[in-house]
Amino acid sequence: MRRTLILLIVIAVASVAQAKVDLVTLPSRETVQLTIYNSADMTLVRESRDLTLKNGGNKLQFSWANTLIDPTSLEMLPKANADKIDIADLTYPPRVRNLGLWNIKSGVAGKVPVEITYLTSGLSWRAFYMGTLTEDEKTMRLQGYVRVTNNSGEDYENAQTRLIVGKVHILDEIAELARRQYPYGRPGEQVPPPKLALPSAEVRRARAAMVRAEKGGLLAPKEIKKEGLSEYFLYTIEGTETIPTGWSKRLLSFDTDEVPVINLYKYEQERYGPSVVRFLSFKNDKEHKLGDTPIPGGMLKVYRNVDEQKHLGYVGQSNFKYIPVDEDVELNLGAVADVVVEPTLMDYKTENYRFDRGGDISGWDEISTFKVKIKNTREVPIKVEIQRNFNTPYWDLESSGDFGQFEKIDFDTVKFTLKLEQRSKKEFSYVLTTYHGVRQERGINGWSETVKTSYRNPYTSFLGDIDMVLARQMNGQNLLVWKTAPVPRDVDRSKNYTFKWIAGLGMVDGPPGKFTLMLKNKKLVDFHAVNRDARWESPDGKINLRYIQRRLVEQGSSGVMELTLPASLLKPGSEAELRVLGSEAGNLRWASVYEIQ
Repeated sequence: MRRTLILLIVIAVASVAQAKVDLVTLPSRETVQLTIYNSADMTLVRESRDLTLKNGGNKLQFSWANTLIDPTSLEMLPKANADKIDIADLTYPPRVRNLGLWNIKSGVAGKVPVEITYLTSGLSWRAFYMGTLTEDEKTMRLQGYVRVTNNSGEDYENAQTRLIVGKVHILDEIAELARRQYPYGRPGEQVPPPKLALPSAEVRRARAAMVRAEKGGLLAPKEIKKEGLSEYFLYTIEGTETIPTGWSKRLLSFDTDEVPVINLYKYEQERYGPSVVRFLSFKNDKEHKLGDTPIPGGMLKVYRNVDEQKHLGYVGQSNFKYIPVDEDVELNLGAVADVVVEPTLMDYKTENYRFDRGGDISGWDEISTFKVKIKNTREVPIKVEIQRNFNTPYWDLESSGDFGQFEKIDFDTVKFTLKLEQRSKKEFSYVLTTYHGVRQERGINGWSETVKTSYRNPYTSFLGDIDMVLARQMNGQNLLVWKTAPVPRDVDRSKNYTFKWIAGLGMVDGPPGKFTLMLKNKKLVDFHAVNRDARWESPDGKINLRYIQRRLVEQGSSGVMELTLPASLLKPGSEAELRVLGSEAGNLRWASVYEIQ
């Protein structure tokens, strides 16, 4: 077997005239343990060896030629007679490559067990998994494997392998250190390298953290560790393996049977295209017969038992990231052909046009009718989620047929959830109405006619340019009066009623002032000009005025004003008269109403 790591004992016997030197080849390793940190291309190696020492001075020569060992990380500790053995220092002879000398003072003679630790590069690992579904696809056998690859230049026989999942924060790159011609500097530099070379503080801290982690993990095979800025999980592979340099080995990390899983099919054309996509989910916890440790990220290939002879059929595969304990995971297994969703546009029309004062279209509705067919050709029941996205947040939807469960996901997305028996079909329809232009703000009932204003002009709003009337905080321009749409005849006078209109507020800087909103001559609430969402209340809390800012415009903003008040103050079947009165503060602040129904 190839050996590139050389350790020699040099026994020095001093005399006045000359020194007699005996060379003794170091015995082979008793044990070796590898802790592989993928994120930093770093491996901590712990070796146990029996050295033959003599009383007095001993020199141990260490060569790392043709390997990626970091020479600054070398450390040796006696495992017996520690009080009688002094490992004085480790030196690097000048202008000699890949060589270090340990000076050892021993008070005993004979075999002494020692532990040698160092950091090396070139060792890596990769996790991958195999999942086998039962015929009913309710549970899965989950097998985890690790492939360890050794490109370090050194053979490791009967090594215990430990893996680090997570990140270790370290400044020095071990591979770069190992490839230096000389550990410290090079010939010709003005400052000579020191005789006694110590590892960098960051390397020493990293090595100390690794050693502490390993000491804590020898008795417990799997353990979580947090050291300073590093956060990682120590994962031990049972047994030992010989991993020669240039080779890879596949190691079994765990094998768990009957893990409960959920199969789900999703259709979302904008995200997945025209095909249905299959998802598989489970949780890394005790209930799912997992949860002892986090699961390292990797590739999962899923198969299914298709008959009593346990022949396997390929289902799909997915990459996933590190799964912490008690976390859910949902894996995309790819597009399928045995579940089909077909949405079809059956009808389209426009209506409810609105026009501005110039006769141009300012708003309209679009009405689309869709039919959706779902087909399950599989031999097992399935669950399907159908997500539909709209190009506007202003919409209404009516559905009919066997549409299952319906829910609004966000302002422009809905989801239908259906369950299909084996080899079955379902069909449903829905009518989508989208609102455009000034029709986006439906339910505008707070303006029907302007009674009095000192200003009217087209002005920018979040719905476009619309005629605007206003009141200012200035004498002679401080009153705005308008009528609302009629209050419904069947309004419940024991409850509240809400008016809504398109409003604007502007010129917020200037001397202090206020506006007062009134129901004819009755004061309702005071409010102010702002360029943000705001809410005001009457002193008794019964009347509420809310401004929802939708867009900043020149000198102010536009949005929606909502007035909520007791319906007992209103006359069913009749218009209400609202007034805004500005204080005479002598400034140009304005509160406006856009003339739109």
